[in-house]
Amino acid sequence: MIIPIDYIIVVGLITARIFGLFVTAPVFNNEQLMPATVRIIMIVLLSTLIAFVVPLPNTLPAQPISLLLAVAMEILIGLCLGFTIQLLIIGVELAGSIIDTQAGISAAAMFDPLRGDQVTIIARLYRQLILLVFLLLNGHHIVLLAIRTTFDVMPIGMAHNMITGNHFLHIVNLGSMIFEVGWRFSVPVIVVIFFVDFGFGMLSRIASQVNVFQLSFQLKPMVMIVVLMLIIPYFLEDVSELLAMIPNLMGDFILVGQEQ
Repeated sequence: MIIPIDYIIVVGLITARIFGLFVTAPVFNNEQLMPATVRIIMIVLLSTLIAFVVPLPNTLPAQPISLLLAVAMEILIGLCLGFTIQLLIIGVELAGSIIDTQAGISAAAMFDPLRGDQVTIIARLYRQLILLVFLLLNGHHIVLLAIRTTFDVMPIGMAHNMITGNHFLHIVNLGSMIFEVGWRFSVPVIVVIFFVDFGFGMLSRIASQVNVFQLSFQLKPMVMIVVLMLIIPYFLEDVSELLAMIPNLMGDFILVGQEQ
């Protein structure tokens, strides 16, 4: 059986885009949830199957330089698509870091071998929760369906003609979403801890002999835990609404160049 060279090029370009997605998209880039061998098998299997249904351009890149450029652009598209989803995870993790700082437990950070840096306790908890909800809501299926749809809007081998500076500006503008999500998921705990600090401030004025600084380190973490236990059901609902934005985020990136 002889495999046509055009089919090999198509599969290679599709593989490049999916590879870029798997590098940055949540769950798919997690070595603990999806080992490298599994990811490679999934990429090859998906690329082979998708190659039969994606629309093809009139001409495929055949020269080595044009083919290399096309592969690089496909990887870039996948990286950007996965990064738009990763912004949601980063925003929720930022909320956990803010809570840790306000509660006075930011020094109790743990080493995350996956990322190679220190992660605070609540930030790690929030990240694990949103990844769990992501899997329970079949978010990985939504991502795969969305990446399949991108081939209809932006065919393989045509990215160098369709990707513009507006796409990268769109990614930069999405950076504000990190702080929006971080504030949204941290404000209940921040407000409660603010009133706790306010109460300690009043106590220090009334009874200056009380060691308010030491007392706050004992009370604020307990208050934080109580508030977290109360808001966890609402947290899961908000996470569900947040993850529902995934198709729109990926679609907005693909369509941003056509809106101009």
